[in-house]
Amino acid sequence: MTTFALELEPDRANVSRARRFVTDAVHQLGRDALAEVVELLTSEVVTNAVLHAGTPVTLTVIADPDAVRIEVTDGAAVDVSPRNFGPEAATGRGLALVDALASRWGTRTEPRGKTVWFVVGQVDAA
Repeated sequence: MTTFALELEPDRANVSRARRFVTDAVHQLGRDALAEVVELLTSEVVTNAVLHAGTPVTLTVIADPDAVRIEVTDGAAVDVSPRNFGPEAATGRGLALVDALASRWGTRTEPRGKTVWFVVGQVDAA
C-alpha cells in the first residue's frame, strides 16, 4: 500500500493545490485513468472542508493494487450528507457528485473532527 499526505490551511487557494497533489499522486501510481475523477471529487470534498470546517485539513491518498482512496480530515465534528438543492442553486452538489462517481464513500468521527473519504476504482475491503 502506498500513501501520500498533505497538510493544508483553510484557504480557498489551497483547493487548487489539493487538486494538483492528488493528480500528481495518481500519475505517480500509474493510475492515469482515475486522475480526472479523483481530481474532481477531491476538489469537492476539500472545498467543503475549507468552507464549512474552517480548520486545517489533512489530505491523504492511499493506493492499493485495485483502488485509490482519498481521505480529507478536518477539525469540525459536524456530520455531512448530500443535500437536495434546486437546479438554480450555485452550491450543494459536491457530495452528490461523490455519491455518483465514487465506488464507495463515507465519513468517520475523529478525536478532533471528522474524515470524509471516497474510493475510486474497485471497492475496497475497508
